[in-house]
Amino acid sequence: MSEDRAVEDRIVQADRRFRRRVFWWVGVALLLGLLGLLLVRRHVDGILELADRDLDQAIAQARRLAAVCAWITGLGLTGIGLWFGRLGWQIYLWDQYPPPRWRVIKDTRVRRGDQARRLARLALACCAISILGGAASGWLLYRLAAGVLK
Repeated sequence: MSEDRAVEDRIVQADRRFRRRVFWWVGVALLLGLLGLLLVRRHVDGILELADRDLDQAIAQARRLAAVCAWITGLGLTGIGLWFGRLGWQIYLWDQYPPPRWRVIKDTRVRRGDQARRLARLALACCAISILGGAASGWLLYRLAAGVLK
């Protein structure tokens, strides 16, 4: 019994190099996202100018832009969902959060038993929501573009 308590009181120390790497990649992702938004805005302005001259060409470009946005949204949310699925599966497999050999960016108390299973269910629910949301939003955006921009 005291061994279980000792494991539950254990703290997984933050990996500072991993934390810097995570923050660096999050920063890169944010900058790429902002750049992407600026490019989309510029492309939409070009489509609006083109609509005055050649409406059919503008509609075709708008449909392509919507398809690209649908793919990016769908793939991004699917990737996040797969990561949550892996996390939830690992928590269930080891009955421990964080799972063994997982690095953390903040000192994290080890959780076992019911607490770990609750976190695993939460991670798997996030997995399902992300994957279904990615598929649904991508499909809806694509269908909307196909239906409206005929």
